[in-house]
Amino acid sequence: MLVRTFHFRVKKGQERAMRVFMRQKALKLLKKVPGCLCAYFARGDRKGEYLWLTVWTSAAARKRATERSDWRALVAEETKRFFAGKPRIQHYEVLAAK
Repeated sequence: MLVRTFHFRVKKGQERAMRVFMRQKALKLLKKVPGCLCAYFARGDRKGEYLWLTVWTSAAARKRATERSDWRALVAEETKRFFAGKPRIQHYEVLAAK
């Protein structure tokens, strides 16, 4: 299994629109992508700070997801509309689970 963190900041004045977009478009896509076991969308302590945490069956499943045309279109839209700066992305291999 693979855990992916995607930490980003939102452009000023775009938080409400971004939250709607993430719930209605991004989460909807993640629900139908094979290999995505679960996804959490979280708000940080600082204004404009957010995080996606996703759990994947494998690194290959996550990579296949990023090659989908609907995934690429969603990323292009969210990047242009909402992101302030470059997101920080980290991947972790799950070594133990409950």
